[in-house]
Amino acid sequence: MTKPKIFYLATSLNIGGTEKFLVTLAEKLSGQYDITIGVIRGGGALENHLKEQGFTVIQCALPWRLTGYLRLHRIKILHTFLFWAHIYGRLAAKFAGTPVVITTQQAVDIWKKFYHTFLDKLTAPLCDYFIVNSRAAAARLESVEKVPKERIGLVYNGIDHARFDTQDQQQAVRNELKIEQNAFVVTCVSRLHYDKGVDFLPAIAAKARGCFFLVAGDGPYMGILKDKISRLKLEDRFVLCGWRRDVARILKASDVFILPSREESFPQAALEAMSMRLPVIAADVGGVGELIEDNKNGYLIKPGDIEGYANALNLLSENRELAKGMAELAFARSKQFSEDNMTAGVAAIYSELLADKTGAVAR
Repeated sequence: MTKPKIFYLATSLNIGGTEKFLVTLAEKLSGQYDITIGVIRGGGALENHLKEQGFTVIQCALPWRLTGYLRLHRIKILHTFLFWAHIYGRLAAKFAGTPVVITTQQAVDIWKKFYHTFLDKLTAPLCDYFIVNSRAAAARLESVEKVPKERIGLVYNGIDHARFDTQDQQQAVRNELKIEQNAFVVTCVSRLHYDKGVDFLPAIAAKARGCFFLVAGDGPYMGILKDKISRLKLEDRFVLCGWRRDVARILKASDVFILPSREESFPQAALEAMSMRLPVIAADVGGVGELIEDNKNGYLIKPGDIEGYANALNLLSENRELAKGMAELAFARSKQFSEDNMTAGVAAIYSELLADKTGAVAR
């Protein structure tokens, strides 16, 4: 039986939670579907990864090229990721006659201006279904973009737990990163961006007694972060190691994970940290509370509350047994979110919509 053709369209394929979600779906579902990937702004690190895995990746900066491709190749499902891909994709699919159009919403998107919301609301009726990764994201679609509840499906992010079962020893990783063996290491793995609140980290560090901060990631806020670290004379308490492919090893060197975001939907980085037996101290925004249970597997902090973050860190750094107990609960919670469950949830949505729109069912 011929596999149904799916086209994944992303605004970019840089390293980020939504882009990683696309890559996981492509890799996991390629046995059931004929998958092609399109990107509006090419050149991201994950684009190269997909090409290495044998996927066709095409540039879609010109909307009419996308329309032509969808029509010529008789694409059955267009699945879009990130804002401009949603807008481009919905319009292109309308003109191409693509039977099924799906949007992935993996952010609460507090950054949107009025015109972004206008474009979303204007084109939302052209989309058959919205896949969200948190109840918070679903609530935004309903309240702001006026998407009917019956066109929204919740599929939580998942991870491949085996990938985080590293045999590396904490001591070896700390030696490599020049971190003292007895340090209490606070780690943040994140895009260095305003939304992620990484600019709060130096002020938190100044009030967190004896904590060492390890930051893995890159982005436009790298310069701001370095400047604040310098002004507070905290250079000896920070390692900024840029993007790392060996996230499991970075987490192995850590005692606690921190996520001081201004905006989140369902934080993949926190889930990965929990799978490595790390308690998480995170901003109580978006869908974070759907993963982190306050005072059980971590702490939920009011956004921007420097004292709140520092107090939680001081509590854990001075009570290692408390931290270990939270770490075990974090690990147990992470086991509820697997890549297999995530991809099965998406595949079920594909099958249902294909059957409804075309009478075809993927096998």
